[in-house]
Parts: sequence; C-alpha cells; structure tokens
Amino acid sequence: MKARITSRRFARKRQSPAEEARMRDLYNNFTSVFDYCWACGRGDTFADRPTNWWSWWGIERAHIVSHPRMEMREVIAALCSLCHRHSHRLRIVTGGHPADYPVLERPHLLWLKQKFDPQYFDLSVLQKYAIGRLPEPSQPPQVYLDEYEQRRGRLVA
Repeated sequence: MKARITSRRFARKRQSPAEEARMRDLYNNFTSVFDYCWACGRGDTFADRPTNWWSWWGIERAHIVSHPRMEMREVIAALCSLCHRHSHRLRIVTGGHPADYPVLERPHLLWLKQKFDPQYFDLSVLQKYAIGRLPEPSQPPQVYLDEYEQRRGRLVA
C-alpha cells in the first residue's frame, strides 16, 4: 500500500464564513468590475468581438497561477476571449485567417495585474500558488499595447 503524500503548502487558513463569502464575491464579481480586456482593450459586448468570431465572447478570468486552481481575485487577470486563448497558446482562426498574435506569457499577465488591479497584486500570494519561481513582471508585446491604445487610450507604462 502506497503512502499518501499530503502537502501543507496549499492549506489555507480557516476563515470566518463572512470573510469566505467576501472573497467569493470578489472573485465572482471580478468581470463586472473590469468590463474590458487588460491586454487589448476590447470590451465585453458582442460588438467588440473580432470580425467573424462566432464563439462565446466576453471578459474572462485568466488565472495567472493555478496550482491548485484558486478562486481568489489575487490570482486572476481580466482578458477577452481572444487574448485568454492566446495566453494558453491556442491558434485562433477568424474569417479563414489566423490571428497570429504573440503569446501572453506569465510575466505579461503579472505586469497587467500590477498595472490594472494594484490593490489585489500580491507577489507572495501568487508565489504560493505557482509552480517554480515567478518571473519578473514585463510589459506585453507591443501589438497588445497598440490595440489597447486604439480602443482605450494610451496606457502609461
């Protein structure tokens, strides 16, 4: 019989029911607080979707770290459906043409989190749920910043 391996690394402190409800509300209401993509600036309306995009469209909670997957505002970023797929390295085709954008990597998501949600940016929390050491936050590729500027105005770096 194999010994069961357990880890205390991911054990969460027991919180009051009121605090757990507050944390759940912060996570669940995240996409209503941020109704646009932090990377490209697209909104959550059907009109903001790319041409010939026939899949579900909206702002999604992209987990920056997810080992284990936590429902905490501290570990998520707001990305549109397209950018979220780019962060997972998926190849996107719209209207018969590939949407070849650079991958949004973890350093880019950290930079976006720090820029758009500084109140809930905590490297120690992120590191707790990351595999390996977290990279330094770095600015996303220029194509995303250009699209953001076109839709929402200049993003001060």
